Amino acid sequence: MRAETDAGRTPSGRRCSERPTVEHPITTLTDRWDEMDAEQRRRGVATVFSEITMEDGHVEATKAHADWLEFVERSVGAAT
Repeated sequence: MRAETDAGRTPSGRRCSERPTVEHPITTLTDRWDEMDAEQRRRGVATVFSEITMEDGHVEATKAHADWLEFVERSVGAAT
């Protein structure tokens, strides 16, 4: 994803190599969503999810990459 600044940080200020935590959710994925082209959006989402099932234009199900599974589960739990 090219939402990095010249200093190698995401728009939220986190270093690009750092994995997000529940305290710092995946807001960086959407911080500059409107500025991203389709390929940048695809790569950003593909970083976290290995599978996305769509039905009638809506997300029906997702499968996170193993490295991201715990974070996604905790983030969804934190949001509810």
